[in-house]
Amino acid sequence: MKHRLAFFFIALLSCLSISAQKFELDPLWGDSIECMVASKPDSLWKISEPIQSVKFPKGMEIESCGKANGYYVAFKKDGASYMAYMGDLKFSADNPEGTVNPLSEDTVKKHSALGHFYATYTPAVLVLILMGMILATFFVARKSSPAVPLALKVIPVCMLLISIIEVVGYKVLGGDMFWWCDNDRYGFFGSLFRVIPFGAVVALQFYTFKMFETLVFSDVPAEEKGKLSLKPAMVSLAACLPVLIAYAMIVQLWLGWQGMVSDTIMFILFLGTLFSGIAISVKKNAEALGAGKGLIVTIFSVIYLVGLLIAAWGVIIVLLKIILQVLMVIAGIIALSVLAQRTYYKGSDGHIYAESGFESLHRVK
Repeated sequence: MKHRLAFFFIALLSCLSISAQKFELDPLWGDSIECMVASKPDSLWKISEPIQSVKFPKGMEIESCGKANGYYVAFKKDGASYMAYMGDLKFSADNPEGTVNPLSEDTVKKHSALGHFYATYTPAVLVLILMGMILATFFVARKSSPAVPLALKVIPVCMLLISIIEVVGYKVLGGDMFWWCDNDRYGFFGSLFRVIPFGAVVALQFYTFKMFETLVFSDVPAEEKGKLSLKPAMVSLAACLPVLIAYAMIVQLWLGWQGMVSDTIMFILFLGTLFSGIAISVKKNAEALGAGKGLIVTIFSVIYLVGLLIAAWGVIIVLLKIILQVLMVIAGIIALSVLAQRTYYKGSDGHIYAESGFESLHRVK
């Protein structure tokens, strides 16, 4: 009897943790969430046909009323049933202790205070301010030699802060970090007009390293001036993930060689690709600046490069979306022009036939 009671209470708690979660509507952008009208034809809640939606305000609390189809949570409001997208929800603090949170770790991060911070223009404005400080400091140092030592402290700090803003933003929001030039949100022209200044800022961000390099060697005679080694580290950072993916696809999936040995080799290959270029940069920078200073400059450069590559990746993704949309429009125009073309024939039976696009023949007279 005791075992049965224990089993009953465990099952009851399990059901409560699965089907009675409370959530808060928490859109990152806007003040409301569009929820779909839902129905339950079987054991799962599904979006009703025809599709209808209702907007609910930010901050409204909902309670799950059962399993839903896809990445949705089903809930009831004013006697009707709806489904809310999980990506727009935050796990409510009103849930009893022990209630299971079904939201993914990425969703939880996006709906944190840091996620909401990156869903504003503030990080982008901070990057622009830091860029302005770098430019102002550089031009002052170029005109006044006594300002060079201060510039060699201010510029790296600003560059490092920019990189931290970009790296943390990507870790919290992922690809949504570049929401302010998203094609789906602002349309073709809105996205295009936003990505142009975005690309200009990324190009300027790359050029700030050249500014820093100029100041590092400002007191060195022209015939002895060297260069900071950046390219080997950049190649390693850009190549380490593609190498990892290629190994996993070819060796582990295609050839079928899996297990601890294969994973160890993959890990070693990843580290080898990552650190080989960094080691070359350390060696070259040590030769130009001395061992200690060369190591510090290289470590700083790598951190800065990570942020720069994230920003550059964002520009590439946005541009690819714009190009894809242009190609789809062109393909649609070509398809319509092909379908619109007609060639007329007079058959042996005396009737007139028309051949439209894609060789479909039909009688017109």
